[in-house]
Amino acid sequence: MPSPPQYQDLHISFPAWPGWDTPQLSLSRLSAANVVSGYEDGCTCRLNGALPPPPPPPPPTNAGASLSVTVDSAAHDDYSSDSPVFHGVTTSPPASLALKFAFREDLIPALLHEAHMYTTHLRAVQGRAVPWCWGFFVGVSHVTDERIGCLVLEYWGQALPVRFCDLGKELRMNILDKLGDIHRCGVHHGDFAERNILYSEGNGFDSRIIDFDQTRAHSCNADCCDLLWSVGREMEV
Repeated sequence: MPSPPQYQDLHISFPAWPGWDTPQLSLSRLSAANVVSGYEDGCTCRLNGALPPPPPPPPPTNAGASLSVTVDSAAHDDYSSDSPVFHGVTTSPPASLALKFAFREDLIPALLHEAHMYTTHLRAVQGRAVPWCWGFFVGVSHVTDERIGCLVLEYWGQALPVRFCDLGKELRMNILDKLGDIHRCGVHHGDFAERNILYSEGNGFDSRIIDFDQTRAHSCNADCCDLLWSVGREMEV
C-alpha cells in the first residue's frame, strides 16, 4: 500500500462487549512539537505540555481530516487490559488497521517511544520491514479522566504461531533480512521473538516486525553484525 494519509483526528467505534463502557473515542494526532525524546541517550519519550484539544464529533462523511475506524467485534486481545491491541477497519480509504492502546497515563511513554521509532528511525522501512504507521493519537478517557494513547498501524496479520525453527527456510531468510534492514536504520530491536513477527498466508513468504518499545541505538555493518549472525544461528538460517 502507499504511504497512508496523515489524518489529524481519529474517531473509533467499539463493539458492545460485556463490561465495556466506551462505545466511541475521539482522539487527536500528537505532533512532534508535543514530544520530548532522548533516544540517543536511551529514549525518554514523553508528552510535552498540554494535549491538543479534543476533536469535534466525526462529520457525516469523511472530509479528509478525520479517520473513522470500526473495531472488529472479534476481540484480538483482552479488551479489559490497560494495553490492548484491536483490529479495526475503515472504509474511506479502505484499510485494515491495528490499534495499539495505552489506557493508563503511565503506559503512554513506552507506546510513544514505539511511535517515535516508526515515524523517525524506521521511517525508511515502513511498508517493507515494519508495518506502515498511520500515527499516534491522544485524548482523555471519559471513564478515568486519564490521558490515553493509541498507535495506529497497518494490520498485517497474526503473530507467528510456531517457533522459528519450524518455519520454512524461505520465510526464515525473509525475517532475517527484515531484521537486517532495521539494523541498517541504527536500531536494535531489544525483544526479537516469534510473538513480534507478523505473518499471513495471504502475504506469501513475507513478514513484518513489530513491537519497538524496548529498542536502543545500534551501529553496525548489517552484513557482518555479530548480533545478526547470532540470530541467524538461532533461526538455523
